[in-house]
Amino acid sequence: MPFDWPELDEVAYRLLRLWRLILAVSLLPVVLLVAIQLAYWPFTGQPPAHFIAFWVLCLLPVGVHVVLFPNAHAETAMIGISISILVLLEPLVSGFGVLRILELIALVVIVLFGQFLLMMIQAKTKLRPMIVKASVLTDSDMAAARQFFPFRPNQTGPKYASGPMGSDGVFAVTEVEEYNPFDRLNDAPTATTEVDQPAPVFWAKIVRDEPYEQETHIFTRDDAGATELLAQQTHRFVSVKDGVRVREMETVDSYPIGLWLGLWLTDFQKDGLVFMRDNLEGRSTMALRSAHEQSLLTCVAGMMPASIAREFEVS
Repeated sequence: MPFDWPELDEVAYRLLRLWRLILAVSLLPVVLLVAIQLAYWPFTGQPPAHFIAFWVLCLLPVGVHVVLFPNAHAETAMIGISISILVLLEPLVSGFGVLRILELIALVVIVLFGQFLLMMIQAKTKLRPMIVKASVLTDSDMAAARQFFPFRPNQTGPKYASGPMGSDGVFAVTEVEEYNPFDRLNDAPTATTEVDQPAPVFWAKIVRDEPYEQETHIFTRDDAGATELLAQQTHRFVSVKDGVRVREMETVDSYPIGLWLGLWLTDFQKDGLVFMRDNLEGRSTMALRSAHEQSLLTCVAGMMPASIAREFEVS
């Protein structure tokens, strides 16, 4: 899906869903500035109006980036980190000389490419058990919600499709479509390409199937049949006045803390339920996982000649 400009209601949804990320990233340089001031200048007791003004200035680029590139979360984080570096370097650089130009170039490089280093660090952080919970209200009936939200055999949803259940109760789950933001650099006719026979992304097994609750185990399986549990999902369905309240809980035995923090900052679980709810009800969705996956980096690469832009392609 190529870059597209958001509608007003999409802007509101993205700011609401990603408020934790916006707050954390925009406060990072402010906290650093406060620490520097407290370390080198005594507190005068005056209202910290300049800190608030600085925070508002930090909010602007972060908020704009989140609205335009709602799925480029690592790149958003690099904006806050680059502003923090600017705060550290500012006392050392004066005027608009060679050092200032080098400083600006360094900041651009950090914003564009530091995200890959950040993602590597996230994946290498300490492992810990993870439990995430979210809920959503749907006005559909109980039977439709019960069938649509959890993984079921022989089911095609907006994101995944599942095959038939085997004699062991296991069924394969594949992605409905596959998209690469760099496809346009290879002169692809469309940005989204259907996969004829996709390999399973993972496997699933329903271990508890009750009228108002389902527990599903998600795991990988190699050619020899050996399995590794990835997660346990529990869906509970509660009838309420306005429809059905769907509660989802996902448990993972070991997950990098950095990646868990990223999921929490972006409210990933809630956004997934909103995406499913809107598709079930047949309405247009504003969920982040229905938005484009472009980033500032891919947009910049798209403006370059194809031969140069391919050098930025990531697998």
